[in-house]
Amino acid sequence: MDIGLVGLGAMGGPISRHLLEAGNTVTGYDVSAAALSRFSSHGGKAAGSPREVSDQAETVLCSLPTAAIVAQVVQGESGLIGGRAMRTFVELSTVGRPAARTAAATLAAAGVGYVDAPVSGGVTGAELGTLAVMVSGDENLVDTVEPLLQTFSSSVIRVGPAPGQAQVVKLANNLLSATAIVVSAEAVLLAVKSGVDPRVALDVIGRGTGRNSAVNDKFPRLVVPRRFESGFKLGLLAKDLRLCMGAAEDTTTPMLAGRVIESLVALAEGQFGSDADSLDYVRMVEQWAHAQIDDISWTAA
Repeated sequence: MDIGLVGLGAMGGPISRHLLEAGNTVTGYDVSAAALSRFSSHGGKAAGSPREVSDQAETVLCSLPTAAIVAQVVQGESGLIGGRAMRTFVELSTVGRPAARTAAATLAAAGVGYVDAPVSGGVTGAELGTLAVMVSGDENLVDTVEPLLQTFSSSVIRVGPAPGQAQVVKLANNLLSATAIVVSAEAVLLAVKSGVDPRVALDVIGRGTGRNSAVNDKFPRLVVPRRFESGFKLGLLAKDLRLCMGAAEDTTTPMLAGRVIESLVALAEGQFGSDADSLDYVRMVEQWAHAQIDDISWTAA
């Protein structure tokens, strides 16, 4: 099958490789020459613009960091709209419900179907082909693209028929993921400052009712050994939380705790910058606590 992919970075790069390994012909575009070169080295066909992608591929997937960039790729000069071949657009990016609905309407006017399909699982999931994909859109379109989504995922979950519904579920997921990091940092530091080995604290919490993705995976694998390389930028997490708060406003959903989480992550973004890793949030709390979650600095109280 002839597939297009715009965005060949941390997520799109591994996704493109899974699509190629499944026997698809993939035409890809990225603003980064290095990303295009890596893509070509794995057998992909490099394009010079989004329009070249939509001229070649009937189904085009998009994996980009923000809604503004997606809008430019779709509607801008040499954008996807107007391509000779494109009939279906699959949004893998996290852009929020309003942007998804706007893009769906814009593409529909051009005779192109829209499938809302944001992914979760991070760079590791993309590399391993074990991403979770949340999908909403026309059932027939989803039926058509689901085999493609399965090449880089371990689960494809249909959440509804309307563009934007999958976006909301993804934002809810990322709110909970951020909450796990924020609250786990405080909880584990409490144990560390009481003289408990952080690995012991993480093991106990990870076996109890407080278990979550931070204590079961991110902290023992990345925070304790001081790697802080989850592959998800702090700026993107802050962006997703802003989108989540926007969705809460649109639906008049109470978000008291969520706004606290958003504010704390924004504070860390201000301190470390948008390109810092999302786990650098923990460093900020460590500074406040005058302690670290690591293998060497804790001492028995």
